[in-house]
Amino acid sequence: MKSDFVMITKDNKKLPIALKGLFRNKEFINKLILVDGSLNENAKILAEKSLAKVEIVYVKDVHGNRATARQKGIDLVETSLFAFVDSDVELPKNWYADISEFFKSRKVGAVWGCALPVNPVRRQYQLAMARFYHTNPIQLAVQQGAQRGMLHDTMIRTELVKDIKIPVYLHVMEDHYVRRYIESKGYLWIATGKTCCWHHQTDITYNGAFLDAYYGWKLKVYPKKWFLEHISLFWGKFVYLTISTRNPELTKQELIREKAYISAILRSTMEELGIK
Repeated sequence: MKSDFVMITKDNKKLPIALKGLFRNKEFINKLILVDGSLNENAKILAEKSLAKVEIVYVKDVHGNRATARQKGIDLVETSLFAFVDSDVELPKNWYADISEFFKSRKVGAVWGCALPVNPVRRQYQLAMARFYHTNPIQLAVQQGAQRGMLHDTMIRTELVKDIKIPVYLHVMEDHYVRRYIESKGYLWIATGKTCCWHHQTDITYNGAFLDAYYGWKLKVYPKKWFLEHISLFWGKFVYLTISTRNPELTKQELIREKAYISAILRSTMEELGIK
């Protein structure tokens, strides 16, 4: 069985790596729906060169965002199952075979394979946090995926989302909106460590961390109790990271993340109270 693959991209910096992962699974690709937010067509050229003999449906979305790009991709899917694979994600060879096994159960609506960071700082952070919480990196990633819906490398039962209309303002958390939509129809969203991807994301930015926390609060992705626990554990985690990793860049990024989270919580709370 083959499935359509949807990939959204914009700056194309990691796209060659992502296409390498698709090539490993190309016998299972019905067509690649490539939604491109960049001004040029380099993504199309790279895809056609890397995936010879694979049908590529190329769509421009220059003035859109993650929500509009996801929507355009979904609208063009024709197979009964399809996969979202982000353009900074690298799939292992057996990814499709492993993840499609879950769909033998009709109760399963979507499956996300855990994302393992490649960026040295983020990788070191994940390893340190796994030790802090007395678990392993894969299980830690699965726990994160169970909390929030993510679409790094996710296979979805198409019929469940063909009528979805992702709110255009969701330039982040559009992934969790998709999860909630599927679950609202009584189907399971599974986060698994039985298959995974390598995530070639960049360093943490203040804006990215702020938006994650802001919409995480507004959309109740994370309960308020989660935010309180996060803040209360911060200094303990910070001291542990500083001593165990001895990496000033890692601790710098942790401070950036925490500053963004606190700012997002304060803004969200003020909005709820009607304070400008």
